[in-house]
Amino acid sequence: MFFGLSEEQEQFQDYVKKFLADNVTVDEIRKIANSEDEALAKEIYSGLINLGINALLVPEEHGGLGADLLSAVAVAQGLGSGVGPIPFAGAYVMAPIAINLAGSDEQKAKYLPQIVSNETKFGVGLSEYVAAREDAGIDLSSGKANGKALFVIDAKEADYFLLANKGGVLFLVDAKDKGIEITELTSVDKTRSYLELNLKNVVAEILPGSESDPEVAKKVLDAGRIIFAADSLGASESMIEKAVSYAKERKQFN
Repeated sequence: MFFGLSEEQEQFQDYVKKFLADNVTVDEIRKIANSEDEALAKEIYSGLINLGINALLVPEEHGGLGADLLSAVAVAQGLGSGVGPIPFAGAYVMAPIAINLAGSDEQKAKYLPQIVSNETKFGVGLSEYVAAREDAGIDLSSGKANGKALFVIDAKEADYFLLANKGGVLFLVDAKDKGIEITELTSVDKTRSYLELNLKNVVAEILPGSESDPEVAKKVLDAGRIIFAADSLGASESMIEKAVSYAKERKQFN
């Protein structure tokens, strides 16, 4: 049995690596991470979207590429290699998987094409499903969400947030809802943003499939974990390559 990437997946990964290598340096990534070059950040983001990374996991019937998770892993590894400073795991992996697995036909028809067109962006926060602090957690009642969501990823530019309660029920909330109080969290990795959300009587659009199948939230969460692992692998490989290259060129003192 073959466990490697297909030729097409390797090619897509190479496109991502080449785009980042040709268009952004490590110093420029630092500037983007520190919000010192918004124009370049938008340029890099737009270029990667033009490659189609946002459409990977959206089914073909909704305008996407209909690829599998391994294809997203290949892209994540490429992004990690070039320290691609854009949202991916939440916005373009976990969100489309959740909507496709648990959304109603109407929700799929509405949101999935918007992911492909990049008209709608999703932040994702599922930490309350697996482990919540004593002061965190979300209650769902009568179509309203109350509570606190921690470590929401890909959220800074999000139009909607994909969240979960302790029981694994997935739901969407509009980022513009006046009942949401947003706090940006400090992160060591400044290429990613993390938000804390405080929800007070926020309208919750439940993904109905997650109510009937408690495994859906776990599948979405597992997909995100795999993507973060692939990103870290790509970054580690890149660091090793650079270290070896430097060791070959370095001249030791006499």
